[in-house]
Amino acid sequence: NFALDTGASKSVINTPVATQLGLQVVGSAGQVTGVTGSVSANLVRVPNWKAGTVSLTPSDIIELDLGGATGNVGLQGLLGSDVLSAYGAITVDYDHQVLILTPH
Repeated sequence: NFALDTGASKSVINTPVATQLGLQVVGSAGQVTGVTGSVSANLVRVPNWKAGTVSLTPSDIIELDLGGATGNVGLQGLLGSDVLSAYGAITVDYDHQVLILTPH
């Protein structure tokens, strides 16, 4: 479960999920600032992932221990503008709980 976060410049994956998936650390993300403050974080490579049935481009995203920041709602990460900007339009159909990614 990833939250749609148009205000995040880079997508994020929760550290326990990255560890469970065996994602490779590819570098430092430096200081990452969010609503709970600033922390040092790493970048991990996600070679294969999807939003529903839409394959997303392999990406280097931020690995961050979301811990209590998710309010125990089971979030595994945040889908940020780095991924969303690859699409011509993004539609959120709240009634049907569907995210529609339209190619350029």
